[in-house]
Formats: sequence, structure tokens, C-alpha cells
Amino acid sequence: MLTGENRYMKDTKIMGCAVACIVVGFIALHATVSESREGCVPISSLTLVQAYASCEGIVSNIHRTHGHTFVQIYDGDFLDVPFFNAEIAITVGDVLSVTGKISEYHGRIQIIPEKYTVIPVTYGVCTDTHCDTGLSDHAPELSPGFHALVADAAPGEDICKKELFFPFIEVSGVITSSYPKNDSYCSVLYSGLRLYHEPSLESGQITGYGIPTDEGIVLLWYRWIDLEAESISSAVTHPLGYPVKVCGTIISQRISHGHIFVIIEDATGCISIPIFADQQLLLGITAESLIPGQIVTVKGILSQYRGTQEIIPSVIS
Repeated sequence: MLTGENRYMKDTKIMGCAVACIVVGFIALHATVSESREGCVPISSLTLVQAYASCEGIVSNIHRTHGHTFVQIYDGDFLDVPFFNAEIAITVGDVLSVTGKISEYHGRIQIIPEKYTVIPVTYGVCTDTHCDTGLSDHAPELSPGFHALVADAAPGEDICKKELFFPFIEVSGVITSSYPKNDSYCSVLYSGLRLYHEPSLESGQITGYGIPTDEGIVLLWYRWIDLEAESISSAVTHPLGYPVKVCGTIISQRISHGHIFVIIEDATGCISIPIFADQQLLLGITAESLIPGQIVTVKGILSQYRGTQEIIPSVIS
């Protein structure tokens, strides 16, 4: 039979073992939770509100207002990441790794960040001998094509830490118009596709790679080539709304209600160039700067008025 002292010692040992089990279990649980927070998961898998998750994606949109920074990231799907009462240093094209609690706002899944990392990315296109990433002229270790690199550039060499393989979109076309859009610019292709980029671009041929948004494509890398000048007879064969560039001699000029109407001619024909009053300041044009006999280059959109083709100018030089 156990004495009172022996029974007390036995109870103490049992309680000690129980406390030890609780501590070990708590540590294991904490390690499991920590591990689950660290492993990145696809955005498409985020469905359980109030759960913790870690995601990584390319920054596709940034909106700053009243001291808050609202970021959207993309990995094939989109995720909103609101930074309340914080104006963080981040730009479109960076990679954002974020860990936090999943929530829902107006039917959209978002993560309220507890910790995050902003990672700069270098974008470029490589050929067999040249790598246009800004890191160096030659990068034989990279295959031809588009690359998104998390890299440090040391003088004269490339140090590639990681290559990103998100669903990038290749774009190609001819720009018909461009205009400011929030903190960047929007270029409209003849196809109607909208491209968002910096800095501003004139009409011209463009090829590039980007990621989608609700309104178009955010360009991460692009190459722009100016339109080639063509004869007037060739320019008028394009469909209406197509951007063209012609060179000719001013053969007439008239002013009506503040608008300037110029006709230019080359060896193949002539075409009218209407310069409306609200365009003249933007184009840097006055009636005195357009004189018959002067040779000008005009870039603009092919249009038609009362059955006669004309060019609505975006650049006159």
C-alpha cells in the first residue's frame, strides 16, 4: 500500500510528465503552423477565410490613397494585398512574397499581410549571343527567349539567383494612340488591346511580354520601333484607324474657325492634314509654322471625311 508521501511523489511525477507532453505538443504545433505559413501556395488555392497562407506573385497594380497601399499580385491568378496605414516601397514588376491571414472583401479574396518581402526582378530577351536584360551583353547560360530573373549584377558578370516562370503573355502590334493613365501610360494597339507601361510611347511597332489586368496588359519588357515613312499612295491603302507616317511638301494651307487645314504632296499623290484647334498646342503647331513649299513629316491615324482620306496627326515635324 502506498504511503501518503509515496502517493504524493507519484502524483508529482504524473503531473510533470503531463506538463512536459503539453510543452512538447505546443512546440510541435507551433513548428507546424510556422512551417505552413512559410510554404508558398498558389493563389488559386486560397479559399479558407481566416486561415494563414503564404503566396508569391508579380506586382500587377499599385494604388496608394490616404496613407494606405493596395497591391495586386499575379501568379496566373490575382490576389489583393492591402497594406493599411503603410506606404511601402514597391513597383509594378517586383515580386511580392507575403504571409498573412486570408480574408474576403466585396467578394474578392485577399491576404492581410503579417510579413512580406519585395524582390526586384530583371526582365529581358536573350538570343544566341545577346541578352537584353540590362545585366550584361552576353549571358550564354540563358536560353534564347524571354526571361524574368531575380539577380544581382556584379561588374562584368551575371549572378542569377532565381528565374521566375509565371504565365507571361507575349504581345505584338502597332500603337495607334497613347495617353496618361494614373501614374503610367496606356497605349492602344490597332487590334484594340491596351498596354500599360512607362514612359510614354508614340505610334510605332511594339513587341513585348507582360501580365494581364482587367483592362489589358501590363508590360514588363518591350521593344519599340518607330513607324517607317511610306509614300502617300501606299499609306492610303491601309484600313481606316491605322497609324501611318508620310513625308511631303505643303502645297496649300487654310484656316477655318481656328482649325488649320494643310494639304501635303509627294511624288505619288496628296493628302489632307486637319489640325484642330485643341491639338495645335499639343503638337507645337501654329499657322505661321506651316508654310506652302515646306517639307514636313506627318505621323498619325488614317481617317476619312466626306469620302476623302486624311491623316489625323499625332506628330508633325
